[in-house]
Amino acid sequence: WLVPIRPAIITIMLLPLADLFLALIVSHRKHIPITSGGLKRTVAKILMYECAVTLAFLTQSYLTGDLIPAVHIVAGLIGVTELKSCLEHLDDLSGQSFFAAILTRLAPRKDDDETP
Repeated sequence: WLVPIRPAIITIMLLPLADLFLALIVSHRKHIPITSGGLKRTVAKILMYECAVTLAFLTQSYLTGDLIPAVHIVAGLIGVTELKSCLEHLDDLSGQSFFAAILTRLAPRKDDDETP
């Protein structure tokens, strides 16, 4: 009965795992010891997120119908939260804002291109 939300469930599971993977890379590069607390938080986040999406699906299916897209709202909020966390880890890895680095490479300022 969860087949209609299978893509949301898989995505919600992969985002915290990507966040964990980036956190492990940051801690390895900065020589920070890895504790079991972070791994426990990741497992708890995955379980909590999956329950939230499942409850949103049940709410949408039995109470509101297609009037309120609860699954999309809940999955979107979880996705934005985890994406922000992943971007913070990428900022730690690069030493600068990840988006600023991308924009600098894609569209360098005109005064950077001109050499005297």
